Amino acid sequence: MGMDVGKLGKGLAIAEEQRDKRRHNSFVGDCFLGIANFSRFLECAEEIPVEEQRIADDLLYNLKGYLCRNVDPEKVDATNELPEGVIEWLCENGYFGLKIPREYGGMGLHQTAYSRVLGVAASWSGGLAAPLSAANTIGLSYPILNYGAEEQKKKWLPIVAKVVTGFAFTEDEAGSDPANMKTTATRVKGGYLLNGTKWWTTNGPMSDTKFLSPLLCVIAKTVDSPDELQARADDKTYKPSFSALIVPTDAPGIRIVQRCDFAGLKGIYNGITEFKNVFVPADQLIGKEGLGFRIAIEALNTGRLSIASLCIAAVKQVLLIGNWYGRKRKQWATKSAPSIGYHEMVGSGFLAKGAANTLAAEAMVYFASLRVDNGLDARLEAAVCKVFSSERGWETIDDMMQVRGGRGYETAVSLAKRGEPALPLERIWRDFRINRIFEGASEILILWLLREGSDEYKKRGDVFFGPGNWWKKFTTAMGFAWDILRLQSRQQIPDEVLDRIDPRLHSHLYFVEKHIRKLALSMILISAKYRDKLIHKQLIFKRLFWIASELYAMSAICFYTSPKRPEGYVVADDRNLDLADLYCKEARARIKSALQSLNHNTDSEARAVAKRLLAGEDDEWLKRDIVPIVDHLGLK
Repeated sequence: MGMDVGKLGKGLAIAEEQRDKRRHNSFVGDCFLGIANFSRFLECAEEIPVEEQRIADDLLYNLKGYLCRNVDPEKVDATNELPEGVIEWLCENGYFGLKIPREYGGMGLHQTAYSRVLGVAASWSGGLAAPLSAANTIGLSYPILNYGAEEQKKKWLPIVAKVVTGFAFTEDEAGSDPANMKTTATRVKGGYLLNGTKWWTTNGPMSDTKFLSPLLCVIAKTVDSPDELQARADDKTYKPSFSALIVPTDAPGIRIVQRCDFAGLKGIYNGITEFKNVFVPADQLIGKEGLGFRIAIEALNTGRLSIASLCIAAVKQVLLIGNWYGRKRKQWATKSAPSIGYHEMVGSGFLAKGAANTLAAEAMVYFASLRVDNGLDARLEAAVCKVFSSERGWETIDDMMQVRGGRGYETAVSLAKRGEPALPLERIWRDFRINRIFEGASEILILWLLREGSDEYKKRGDVFFGPGNWWKKFTTAMGFAWDILRLQSRQQIPDEVLDRIDPRLHSHLYFVEKHIRKLALSMILISAKYRDKLIHKQLIFKRLFWIASELYAMSAICFYTSPKRPEGYVVADDRNLDLADLYCKEARARIKSALQSLNHNTDSEARAVAKRLLAGEDDEWLKRDIVPIVDHLGLK
């Protein structure tokens, strides 16, 4: 609780300085305090305005028809190019301005309706869904809408709503660590001179000479001279100022270095971009100087919900393939033999588990999206949804690959050549993997979420373990003692909550209430035990994260599948109560196991082995009887 982030490097110190320091007023935030605040699920208005619903339905209908008629996903995968005219059609029909208000030329969709549209694209072609998602979240839409002055909104948003916009943040040595960012925006008369190289520019290079996007949101360090970063490299008191800039890709000085090629998501336009003395007028600074890093992080928050929605749509597609094959495929060639889906290993072990996890993910995203729609805090929920949907989704897709066997690993084109159904499981498998990395890798988000969730304890721990007034230390100690006492006592679940949930699921809410208190108590005791060393106990953080995630998922799925829904709220029928019950029962076992492993684990043994591996002591064994590529490439 008394961890000093300054000792861990400038990058973490910058992230700490720039983080949104508002208290987390949400269900997941309350979880870390040991409060099972189920009323959070009741505080959101669930009705979608009739006009918005009509717009969303039209967008869905038109997109489905267009994709089926004009986009061959297998051809996109083979050529690494989207068909001619697709981007233009999406632009003309408003798909790149889905969340921009109608007064600025957009479609004005809230997060819940927007997620439905994204899901349609993701279910058909990952290479099409990725640029659509990125432009509507981490492109220029969010930054200008939320930080731009009114004049800037009126000028740029009508343009942004009709074009693909891109995002440039990552660099060679600056992924999750902003301290290493080398791209600078040097203050000059009338604006800035932009210099540097950005990796993996989203919606960027289409070729060696042409960009997909006419406009980029570029994050850079604002300086007075190009040499400032080098001159201040050893200055521990130096705090860089990040800015977000609107940069047209046809501006003089911009050069495409490379369009990158990836294992999956063929058809996306992403690459390395160089900026050399690119002049950016002052009125193309978004917000104020110094807000660039915060703008990027906040855009990524809503982007995480988008990634979660994409994941759910892809997994549903794969489950349909698995269910079909599970019904059709028989082994051991006897008429009386059941199809493989009825074998317990496949049906119970793969199909049922995958469906339960997917419904849980859908419930989590739905309630997190409602919070966004209602202007409520959803920072922690967005991170949990993204990690849960991508990690559990990857497990399900891999399981469906196992169900399909060799046909799963074979391409749809190859299957079709001999007259078999062209099921694209192999392509979806490749496309999906990046979701565990996009918009914050799972491991980074886990550490971030635990840092945010432990903020209340950290503030008090800094007082208790740091130098200062003994009276403050005493009152802080009493506060912790009261927390420990409070967390021993059962909370009452309000009748309005129980009335909202089917009685068959009530026991799961009681479990959640009890184990939310156990989670908070564990965090207090672990924080007191490790203190400054806690930040290094990342495997413990991972266990705490999954406990909190499962508790949120259990709660969300109970509300989502309840038959006692307000009028007009139709998301699941009563049959899904069986899925909810299955998910909750399996989650209960995982939560108990994770709690136990907080104190009984092999972390220290694994750490010793890792040190030996990193010291190169096992290299000789690893290289034995293989051709080591690291040596072949001369890597030291």
